Amino acid sequence: MKSFMSNKAGTTFLEVLIALFVFTLMVSAVFPVFMSTRRMDLYSKAFTEARQLAQTRIEWIYSQSQNYGYLDTLYQLSTTESYTCSGFTYTVDAITLDILYNEPSSVVTCTKTTAPFVLELIFTKNDAILTEDFIDIKITVNDIRTSTTIKLYETLYATGFIQ
Repeated sequence: MKSFMSNKAGTTFLEVLIALFVFTLMVSAVFPVFMSTRRMDLYSKAFTEARQLAQTRIEWIYSQSQNYGYLDTLYQLSTTESYTCSGFTYTVDAITLDILYNEPSSVVTCTKTTAPFVLELIFTKNDAILTEDFIDIKITVNDIRTSTTIKLYETLYATGFIQ
């Protein structure tokens, strides 16, 4: 005859606690890997978006350089493209409505916030080439979603503008 105490058919409370503890250890070991992978995925997506934004600007600048002069391109950036440019100013004649450009500084910086990015274009006149308006352009895309700005993408480009 078997006694009541020797029946092992059910699980004890202690066995359930041990199983929960082992499960918690396994999950706590895998969870940081999951979070790290998720963070890398978000960064990769932001980098791709930033690169695409910079590439779009390069194509736009190239198109402008084929059709307009340097000063007209800066004017288009500040008026129709809503960039804030430092080192470049213009006035509009009240009678003729002609655009009168002031001589830009050798370095013109234009910035625009396209949430969650800040796009910065730095135009530097290349004085080594005297025959045309040849401009070196540095394009930087920063992510402003965090408390500290993160540079996601930066590229250099150069083009000559028509006179």
